[in-house]
Amino acid sequence: MRDWDSAYKRKGEIQSDVLALVEETASKLLEEGGKRVLDLGCGTGRHIIFLASEGFDVYGTDISNNALSITKKKLEERGLDAKLSKGDMSTLGFEKGFFDAVISTYVIHHAKLEVIRKVISEVARVLKAGGLFSFIVLSDEDGWFGRGKEIEPKTFVNNGDPTEGDIPHHYFSESELREELKSFEILELFHTHSYSTRRKVKLAQFEVICIKKGP
Repeated sequence: MRDWDSAYKRKGEIQSDVLALVEETASKLLEEGGKRVLDLGCGTGRHIIFLASEGFDVYGTDISNNALSITKKKLEERGLDAKLSKGDMSTLGFEKGFFDAVISTYVIHHAKLEVIRKVISEVARVLKAGGLFSFIVLSDEDGWFGRGKEIEPKTFVNNGDPTEGDIPHHYFSESELREELKSFEILELFHTHSYSTRRKVKLAQFEVICIKKGP
């Protein structure tokens, strides 16, 4: 069984570059005076390190003990602080309106749609009104769309990837994504295309920054 914990145990740090979406979110937060940020599915801490070094009050949660251990070590080596916890992305152990922002990159599409809806609902719950939700998910124009076993419409497993092949991948259309974000005001939604040298196919994704609606 290929899962995230075994992947991080085998490979150690898988992701390293800070993504432009997270840099833009940090800039928006600084402009608005926001401080408390959750990295949902923080992995080995590339964005935890960046946000902590920028002076934010950073929280990180991940399902993998190995990823959290790597992140903790990196924080200690740099003299930085963040609150790390193990947890499932659909059940967040934080009170209502706790965060000024939630970021999540290449994480929430790794589930069936029912679970993804729970994740979005939980993000809305832990965000304050007007809080930012910035995330990246796969598009149905991705080169691996349709690869593997379809376990529900547009959700596939066993795609042959040595790192995450057994993990579900849900591929969004833009209309579907907008429908699932009805509790948010979308500020930016970009459908980006590039080439994945690791996967050797076209990479297609949605990069989104939105704001929680309501009082």
